[in-house]
Amino acid sequence: MSMMRFKLRCIAISLAFVWRAAALVENRTIDDGDGDEHTHVLPEYRPVDRWKFKDCPTCAIHPDVSQTHGSSWHAGLYMPDQLSSLNILFPFEGTALYVYFILANGQNSTTIQDTAVNFTLDDNPAGSFTHIGEAGKGLQYRALVYHTTGLNQTQHSFFIESSGASGKAYPIHFHPGEVG
Repeated sequence: MSMMRFKLRCIAISLAFVWRAAALVENRTIDDGDGDEHTHVLPEYRPVDRWKFKDCPTCAIHPDVSQTHGSSWHAGLYMPDQLSSLNILFPFEGTALYVYFILANGQNSTTIQDTAVNFTLDDNPAGSFTHIGEAGKGLQYRALVYHTTGLNQTQHSFFIESSGASGKAYPIHFHPGEVG
């Protein structure tokens, strides 16, 4: 085999490898109601009886479903005198994760609009997020509350939790996460 043919075959094999590797990178949505669009695994909401799905007549905050992914959202209210924890758990496979909430602002004075959550990625603390509602701003849709990149392309678990004995109640309005 001539040296030129050998070089061309090596280049063709290299390009095929790069194309296949690039094809493995994709963005997927883990929807609050439909779960992972690829595996169909749903997020776990705990405790189950403390979470409300998009049709919630007793909820103080009513997001505009036309501004949400899949026309849905989940809401939970952490009350430290009634619960030890309010949380969401979901598995994902990917190298990046972006988590979005709907944040409350400018609701009436009796509506709890602050948000405080902790994040755990693969059983390791991964940060926290706090939002203090501001008057006159309305609801903030697709608010990025957590992101990470550079993960190994493997199965991961992500845990979102509101807990503690601060004496303050916190709502969580979960919107879908995106996995890259």
